[in-house]
Amino acid sequence: MSKEWVLVTEWHHSIDASIELIRVASDSDVRGCSQDDIDRLEGSSGVQLPDAYRRFLRGIGQAAGDFMSGSDFCLGFLERIQRGAREMAGDSGCAVPQTYFVFFSHQGYEYLLLDTESGANPSVYYLGEGAVELRALEQTFAEWFSSTVREEFGRAGES
Repeated sequence: MSKEWVLVTEWHHSIDASIELIRVASDSDVRGCSQDDIDRLEGSSGVQLPDAYRRFLRGIGQAAGDFMSGSDFCLGFLERIQRGAREMAGDSGCAVPQTYFVFFSHQGYEYLLLDTESGANPSVYYLGEGAVELRALEQTFAEWFSSTVREEFGRAGES
């Protein structure tokens, strides 16, 4: 088995395990996006979304239960947060390349982005109010998602 295949399997497992933890730990609705939803999102945003993010959307893209309450990242918010992040960045002179996709917003002053042309499981970038440049978080999307789920729900189910 090639090293690349092992890495892909690891991030697939990480995302799937994180989604399952959200399902188990949440008292409210957890629903994923359909392929049609994802296709429409790609069409409206003008980018092809990375595989890791598409997997996330298929698991919790419509409703994420109790995960990250107060933050916007589900399908119904994505068009608005694209605009909000780009407007905020423009106000402070920060350039956001068109290949970057905003996948998360907290209270409209913090955003997380992916470079959609950086592979199946790209790095996550941070944009905060007043920032003059994007800051790499030194985590891939799968690493960010997994660590965020563990922080929110603890290490339930781990031995």
